[in-house]
Amino acid sequence: DKMVKKFLKKIVPQSVFNLYHLGWSVGSNLYYRFPSKKLTVIAINGSKGKTTTANMVRQILEANGDKVGMISTANIVIGKTEKLNPYHMTMPGRTKLQKLIRSMVDQGCKYLILEVTSEGQVQYRHWGLNINYLVYLNLTDERQEAHGFSYQRMKQDNAKMFRTMARQNNLDRGQGQVKRLLIINRDDNEAEFYIGQYGYATKSFGKKQEYDYHLGEITEDKSGVSFRVNNSKYHIPIGGSFNGDNALAAIAVTSEIGVSQEIITKTLNNLEQIPGRFERISQGQDFEVIVDYAYEQAGIKGLLESVNKIKGPESKVWVLIGGQGGGRDKKKRPEIGKIAMENADKVIVTDDDPYEEDPISIIKDIEKGIREVSKAKDQDYFLIQDRREAIAFALRSAQPQDVVVIACKGADQLMMRKEGPIPWDDRAVVREELKALVGSR
Repeated sequence: DKMVKKFLKKIVPQSVFNLYHLGWSVGSNLYYRFPSKKLTVIAINGSKGKTTTANMVRQILEANGDKVGMISTANIVIGKTEKLNPYHMTMPGRTKLQKLIRSMVDQGCKYLILEVTSEGQVQYRHWGLNINYLVYLNLTDERQEAHGFSYQRMKQDNAKMFRTMARQNNLDRGQGQVKRLLIINRDDNEAEFYIGQYGYATKSFGKKQEYDYHLGEITEDKSGVSFRVNNSKYHIPIGGSFNGDNALAAIAVTSEIGVSQEIITKTLNNLEQIPGRFERISQGQDFEVIVDYAYEQAGIKGLLESVNKIKGPESKVWVLIGGQGGGRDKKKRPEIGKIAMENADKVIVTDDDPYEEDPISIIKDIEKGIREVSKAKDQDYFLIQDRREAIAFALRSAQPQDVVVIACKGADQLMMRKEGPIPWDDRAVVREELKALVGSR
């Protein structure tokens, strides 16, 4: 099946493949009777921060007494049941997405929170989706094969969702008032473009005073992140000052929905851990371990900057990174290496999701960027292809008070290799290796 797919990809134009995906979307919407029309849909769009924002919105709405369905990169929730996303896809393909949404309707959910990717839009995964709130976070320059490795094309492809909501708004006009709202990060470079693509009611958030929801006074310590939005103070018990931005988006959309200030504040204050997002793992060891999904330049930089803020003065920061194969941007590999070496004391390069590509060549690409900062191989940086071995090495090498950051996969449940997907979970591997280590000391 994979060989056939690979062969077809070489001879069939991408646009034809996309029509094939459109067929699945149309068919599954018809089969499951356009289930999203029965829900209030909150779509979350952006290059980074989607999963954290989605989970924050979900926890706030649940605290408000609402039954919620959610489909995110990390986890899928239908009412009271939650599971990790097994598909290695943010917007599952073929009939899966509509089937999930239909089961949410059948279980009596009121809301659907859905992450929407630019790649998913190219493949028409958003076709037939009713959208009530569209939350736009950001667009980073991450070139993908799906967009012909072009930023401008990615920007345009990512606008499909905005135009879809505009069309839905046009259709609503005649029949009562369905609430549709774009909630947008005005600090993002592409905000004006997307506001223009939608052309209807918009609420803004960001760092400037004149926005509808403005963020200020961000401080970060071991206990989490504190910040102010408009005139209210908030605290979240997870690290990463970038999570202040994600919380801001969640506050904006839930406030617009009508959730009380009190419930929002209390929920964020007691926020439950989001799988593989700045997730601390402890088995009684005398150093810190953080597992995080960050895998592109801006994400890794933000993650390491936060870790450097909260670590002790004598502590060293170890970071484990990898690069993706499978039609991802090769140009970002050396950049990731350089950013990691500039912001950490020790860097370990290992497998991430090589797909069909030679894992060693991916690692070598990352090494090129590291060597712009340090040439001290096996002292400042290490190349260890086997990911479990690399994790074990990092944990073994860490001294008391050090911080070990395991980046790039978060709570992903699969590793994509040449021979096919293999079951994987960084957090489980870290726990196993820590147990063995703590037991042996």
